[in-house]
Amino acid sequence: MALFICFLVTGNIFLQNSSTSNFQAVSTRQTLDIPFLSLMKTSNSTSPVMGDIVVIRVSITNHGNFSARNVNCTDPPYPSWLFKVTGNLWHFYKEIAVNQTVNYTVVLEAINAGNYTLLPSEATYYNASGSTIYNAFSNSLKIRVLLEEPEPPKDFTEEWYTVGIIMTITIMISIVLLFFFEFQASGLKIKIRKKKKR
Repeated sequence: MALFICFLVTGNIFLQNSSTSNFQAVSTRQTLDIPFLSLMKTSNSTSPVMGDIVVIRVSITNHGNFSARNVNCTDPPYPSWLFKVTGNLWHFYKEIAVNQTVNYTVVLEAINAGNYTLLPSEATYYNASGSTIYNAFSNSLKIRVLLEEPEPPKDFTEEWYTVGIIMTITIMISIVLLFFFEFQASGLKIKIRKKKKR
C-alpha cells in the first residue's frame, strides 16, 4: 500500500510518494489523477487580547479528479494553559467529491498572553478502492495574544485642529488688547494737549 503525503506551500501543492521519496510540485489549478486534498488554516484574529475568542477555520478542497473517501481530519491538541477549546478536534467525512470544499471550525479562548504557533491540521484519506492512503497537511498559524487592548493610533488632524483654534483665539485676544491699550494711550494724549491749551 503506497502512502502519499500532500502539503501546500505558497500556492503550490507538493506530492510525495513514500515508496520513492520523490517530491512532485503541482499547481493548484492542475487536476490530478488521484483524490488530492489541500488544507488551509485561517483565524478570525492573529492578535487577540487575553480573554478574546479566536475562531480557527480549516478549509479542505479536493483538487484531484477522484473522490476522497473516509477522510479523517484532526487538529493537534491545544495546550490547556494557552487556550480553552470549544468544539471537536476530529472530523470525519465519508466522501469529499472532486472540486468540493468542506469546512470545520474550532473555537479557542485565549487565556495567556504571548506569541504562539498553531501547528498544522492533518487529513488522512483513501482512494475509491481503499488501496492507497494519503496524508495532507495545512499551514501553521502564528498568533500573538495581547495582555490588553492596544491604544488606538492618535488622530493628529484633530490635534492640529485644536492647536489652530487655540492659536487663533490667542492672536485675536492679543489684537483686541493692542487696540485697547492704543486707544487708551490716544485718549491720554488728547487730555494732556487740552490741559496744555488751558
